[in-house]
Amino acid sequence: MTEASASALRPELSQFIQAWVESLGQVLGQIAGSPLPFRALPEAPAELAESGSGDLRSNDLWITGVCSGGLRGEMSLRLPAASGLRLAQIFTSELPAPAAEGEPKLIAGITDEHREAAIELLRQVAGLVASALNSH
Repeated sequence: MTEASASALRPELSQFIQAWVESLGQVLGQIAGSPLPFRALPEAPAELAESGSGDLRSNDLWITGVCSGGLRGEMSLRLPAASGLRLAQIFTSELPAPAAEGEPKLIAGITDEHREAAIELLRQVAGLVASALNSH
């Protein structure tokens, strides 16, 4: 997220997004054994923005979280299939499977276990986010 776009957000929303970015990088860096820098983007990448809501792949992972207490509301997160698979592979220390000819490399071999691993990863990240936000 750029400074200009971060300043356009309400401070508490910017702090919430930054907590997610830092916590995701921290968890994945610990699992991978080396730092994995993450950053928030001010808008969706072109390839995602162009797909629009009518062209979503059935393999995309949608996660909805509900917050209570001082930070009430819902948050929906969409992980494109390739991103969900890669996060699951990092989380489970699985090497990427070779893709079939003509198939995108990261989408080869996505399974229900990968989806469950991606969800568990985000549960762990959510725990760190909650701790980070409680300390502020």
